[in-house]
Amino acid sequence: MATQRQPLGSQELLTASLHSANSQDTQLWTNESSHDGTAEYDDPPRPFAPSPVSRNEREGHAYQPVPSTIEPSTIQRDDHLYPPEASPEPTKEQELAQCPTGGHHPRYGWAAEIACVVFSILCIIAIIIILSRTDGRLLSSWTIAILPNAVIAILSTAAKAAMIFPVAESVSQLKWLKLTRTGSGLQDLQWFDNASRGPWGSLKLFWHARGSPFPAYLGCLVMTAAIAIDPFTQQILSFEQRATVVDGPQSSVTRSQVYDNGGKGVSGAGAVLQPTRDGLFQAAAVSGVYDLVSQPPFKCPGSNCTYPDFTSLGICSKCSDVTAKTTKSCDSVEGGWQIQACNFTTPGGFSPQASAGSDAHNGFGYTLLNVSVKVPDPNQPQHLVSMAMIRFADDARATETQWQDTLTAYECNYDACAKAYLGWRVANGAVVPGTIQESQLNLTGVGPVIPFTTLERGFPGNTTYEINLFDLRVMVKALSEVYNPGSPGSDSFAAALYNSPNLTRTVENIATGMSYRMLSGPNATAVTGEVFAVQTYMRTHWAWLSLAATLEVLTILFLLVVIFATSRARQQAWKSSLAPLLYESAILDKQ
Repeated sequence: MATQRQPLGSQELLTASLHSANSQDTQLWTNESSHDGTAEYDDPPRPFAPSPVSRNEREGHAYQPVPSTIEPSTIQRDDHLYPPEASPEPTKEQELAQCPTGGHHPRYGWAAEIACVVFSILCIIAIIIILSRTDGRLLSSWTIAILPNAVIAILSTAAKAAMIFPVAESVSQLKWLKLTRTGSGLQDLQWFDNASRGPWGSLKLFWHARGSPFPAYLGCLVMTAAIAIDPFTQQILSFEQRATVVDGPQSSVTRSQVYDNGGKGVSGAGAVLQPTRDGLFQAAAVSGVYDLVSQPPFKCPGSNCTYPDFTSLGICSKCSDVTAKTTKSCDSVEGGWQIQACNFTTPGGFSPQASAGSDAHNGFGYTLLNVSVKVPDPNQPQHLVSMAMIRFADDARATETQWQDTLTAYECNYDACAKAYLGWRVANGAVVPGTIQESQLNLTGVGPVIPFTTLERGFPGNTTYEINLFDLRVMVKALSEVYNPGSPGSDSFAAALYNSPNLTRTVENIATGMSYRMLSGPNATAVTGEVFAVQTYMRTHWAWLSLAATLEVLTILFLLVVIFATSRARQQAWKSSLAPLLYESAILDKQ
């Protein structure tokens, strides 16, 4: 009597199905002893016919052999055809190796993956070439319609996609290698299949499939880290605004080594008619009183310009506070408005006066500001103009007996000098002052045009200068009229000086305004500079490319390891294919 088959588990079914890959159908043989002690065998096996039972019954392993119509007594044993012992069970490696999907050579089944790796490498090389040729160059030199950062993004996306495909296929291949070596269950196959689908499945493999081969973790690392390739490549190329020299137009500024208006504005008797000789000089001096100094004559045809260092004639000023060293002498006056008259003597020998008085209509009052001016011999001037200013505060302390205590006294000098303009430029259309180095001039001769040389050692640029004698007189007159109480507009000048928060600064402004005027004198020469335009440059940050390059190297190593392991195990390159599982289904259908 034939024995009945026992139901098989799912893992045993997978092994049994893979065992029957390329060989003929394996038959199950059983024997039992007859009543007379002789061994008899069941019917010889024949191919399975499709069972009429349902799929659910097959999945419940309720399979029965087809009843035989041959009597057991008529079967003759032939050891050549029917050996008495069953063949040994094939190993899992033999079972999987028999699945008809190709040969064992490493090249079989990996052509697409190798092509993707080569394509990914070419994309990385293209990115490197583009970055090396654009680094430090103008964006305007890029002639392609698509911007360079867009090209880099396209290439990096293509490189990542081509990189991920062989990694995913290699991770899928590892599940079959693990199955043949360790006999892992279907759940492990699921973890590997999930890992080949993306970063989340790769992360889950780290935790749920511990004990997996190291290459599996390497592949999952590449799959997960590839997420950062896109944001990293976006940081590779940056755009910077730089000022670039423009070819063609030049910036310029004028300077004067000689200041000589010739005979302009000079009468036959030698008198100087200032408005006709150099009327702008007086305007320059007055502008300094009101802190309205005009800009120096820097010409810039663009928005940004630079200028070389240059020297020119100018006016220098020097002020010192001599309040503590000023003496006073006051006398009382009987009758009339004036009740006190005081002389103040400064260390420089100036004697400005001030007075105080009171009447029924105006009450108590006193002098607020007075200036004493010395004009030297214009033929041999020690200073163009020297002066002393005294100023009294207008506050509650100023009583009939204490108004002198609010005194502040200054001594100031104006001189012709040489000025070196260093590091001046124009930025965004506005003059950006540099530094000014000054040097006093030494008179070295006499005549209609007076020669001077600089006194400061190491003074940059030119050291010899000339000024027409009549132009010196114009300078002296312009300065004197600012401080002379009897000159036109003296009241407004005096009010501006009195209300100045910093008298020393106001005196410097007057000298600066006159110096800027002398830059554009009658004998001025031009100094040319450079014009800059703000343009966009491309800059490469190579460090951000390291991630893509590193993952590319790891992908190559990972693919080579999997190919070698597959070849060494004499396995087929199933990768993500479902052929082994479909073959199992076919075997079950036969059963």
